[in-house]
Order: sequence, then C-alpha cells, then structure tokens
Amino acid sequence: MGFSTDYRKWRGGVCKINLTGPGWDPAWVPSARSAMKMWNAATAKFKFMEDASSAANIHLAAYKFRSQGWIGFTQLRPSKPGSYLTGRDVLINLWYEFNPPHSTETAGDTAGPYQLETILAHEFGHLLHLNEDLSGSATMMRPVIKPGQSRKLHNDDIAGIKTLYP
Repeated sequence: MGFSTDYRKWRGGVCKINLTGPGWDPAWVPSARSAMKMWNAATAKFKFMEDASSAANIHLAAYKFRSQGWIGFTQLRPSKPGSYLTGRDVLINLWYEFNPPHSTETAGDTAGPYQLETILAHEFGHLLHLNEDLSGSATMMRPVIKPGQSRKLHNDDIAGIKTLYP
C-alpha cells in the first residue's frame, strides 16, 4: 500500500475550488479542470467542483517566490486527525516554469517546464488528504518529479481515495 492519510476528509464528499485566485493565469484553468476530472473519475463518492465564489473551500493562487523549494503547496484546515476538512489554498510557485506557461511571469528556474496538470493533480491529492508516497512507486503522490514528466493516477492513489470515500 503506497498511500497514507490521517482520515481527514470533506463533508459530503465535495471540495469546491475557486480557479480565479491571486496570480492565477486564466490559461491555467483547463489544466486545473483536467486535474480535478482525473480524481473525480476515480470514485463516485467524491467530487471536486468548480466554484467561482468567495465561499469556495479552496482557492488556487500563484506567487513568485525568490528561490527554489516546493513547486506546489497545499494548505488545509483543520489539522485535527479524523476531522472534516473546511478549506484553505493550493499555491503554485512561479519561480518554476510550467506547461502551459504563465502568461505574465518569467520563471527563475531554467531546468525546463513542469507539467501543470500533473503538479495540480498531486496537490489535489493532498486536498483529498493523501500524504506523500515515499514507497518508491510511480504514484501521483510521489514527492519528486522532473521537468516535463507527466503522471496519471496509480492503483495506490485510487485505493487511497476509495478508503476515504468508500
């Protein structure tokens, strides 16, 4: 088993995401929708939904940090194991280059573009409250990725979501 979780989950099996946050490029919306659909196809008991209102659980944002580090970062609340999640943010670090490219920001990293859909699908796995997969398998939740690399959901990823939303 490559997935791990502390069993926090979304009440009613729904997480609403606002795709218009600070620094978020409108050209990135199709990648976000595609990453949402990837997880939605894994089970009928959970759905990511788009919500343009300020009442959305999660807000996508992109900021240019002055150094390397994480490519994407997911913040969730509350932090009590076994509780229902209520929201927070998914942040993308514009220090890195992405495919598709950001329309107004120039990346500081020159290693090549990261596949935004894959980065977002990984971060959305964290929204589901799946932890990093350190088993070495090729799951979506593996914490290391190279520029240009794409991933699809692995059986362990699907087992994780079905454990939380049977």
